[in-house]
Amino acid sequence: ESLEIVNSVDDDINIHVLVEEQAFTDPSSRYSYQVSEVLKKYEQNNPRIQVSYIDLNSNPTFASQYADESLAAGDIIVESSQRLQKLAYLDLFNVTSADSSVTGTEQVSSRAEEAITGAIMYVTDANPMLATFVTGHDEANVDVFNDLLRKNGYNLGEVNTFTEEIDTNTQLLVIAAPNRDFTDSEIDKIDAFLSNGGNYGRQMVYLASASQPELPKLEAYLNEWGISVDSGAVIETDSSKTYLSPYITIQQYENSDYLYEGKEIPTSPIIMPNTRPLTALFEEDGNRSTSVILKTYDTAAVMPLDADSTWQPDSTASYNTVMIGQKSTDSEVPVSSTVAVFGSAEMFASGILDSSSMGDGTFAIDMVNTMTGKQNEFSVVPKDLSAATLSISESQALTIGIIFVAALPLAILIWGIVVFIRRRNL
Repeated sequence: ESLEIVNSVDDDINIHVLVEEQAFTDPSSRYSYQVSEVLKKYEQNNPRIQVSYIDLNSNPTFASQYADESLAAGDIIVESSQRLQKLAYLDLFNVTSADSSVTGTEQVSSRAEEAITGAIMYVTDANPMLATFVTGHDEANVDVFNDLLRKNGYNLGEVNTFTEEIDTNTQLLVIAAPNRDFTDSEIDKIDAFLSNGGNYGRQMVYLASASQPELPKLEAYLNEWGISVDSGAVIETDSSKTYLSPYITIQQYENSDYLYEGKEIPTSPIIMPNTRPLTALFEEDGNRSTSVILKTYDTAAVMPLDADSTWQPDSTASYNTVMIGQKSTDSEVPVSSTVAVFGSAEMFASGILDSSSMGDGTFAIDMVNTMTGKQNEFSVVPKDLSAATLSISESQALTIGIIFVAALPLAILIWGIVVFIRRRNL
């Protein structure tokens, strides 16, 4: 698929690799060599793609051409006449530690083909979509989600809806687990954005978290889209449907056709830590409709936030965890605005969304691309190397410039501590 995209490029593309060529393309340097082979393949398949190697030490003035970028050895600049995108060396790999030490066995997956292809798509896109993140309400840190969107060709922006208007070029609005409620004026701004003068065609992603306080105004607005974000944290009583903890539940599709009708459904597990349960308030109501995308298995339960250490579930059931609500025009070809609600903001944390062994990243970007109309395009997600298990030392890690991402259990532990502390302060 990536070669099809590369072959279709009819713009001149310059790819600058900011490192000495011989060192980068040396087969004994297995990490950089793999990247160089991808670049060579792209250059061979499309003469409009030109690859050059720039040693910043030998060419110190090169960086001055890109004053707005912070360049470092190993970075890759993908540039067209329209725009550029910088890829850090870290962007080309996904590395997770098998233990708590730096030395030892590491699981390595390559992002090179996906990241470079995504950058080519971005710099040649005549009209890249704008994703705007709402700020000013003590929102969750979702930098990994930002990075995922950027690598898939989205421009990123921010808006404090208390003091600013939403950019009219925004196609996707993101609200990431706020801890302070919105004002009536802010709700009106969000509604005006999604209504789009009755033309709809706008999208919003809302991330919830079990650690949030009550947000009556914002949650009442979500009710208008047919989605109730309920209190409590979903747990799983069947250990075969968990990852490390009952609070980290494995999901199943309720409506896979929304994303994958006529396509192969990804098989990597999707996990949602500390997810809140969601309820559909209606299925159809005039021009409004809802659909459940993900749900737990029927062995799940909801733990109240004020539960003590002796709490045990009385019963189990399946709970909705990802839903969409839509409002549509009544035209012959309906145009819809969509609000997607994820019960777990924690699934967007580092070590989960960017894990090559989990399906969370693929699911998240497929959801966004489907909502915005990019569902038929190439998605940038981690890809396992055939020789995935490698033994590398600390000095080797420093030499190749990889900073190891936090292990998944660490990410879960941090979120668990946050939830625990906040619960105590409710």
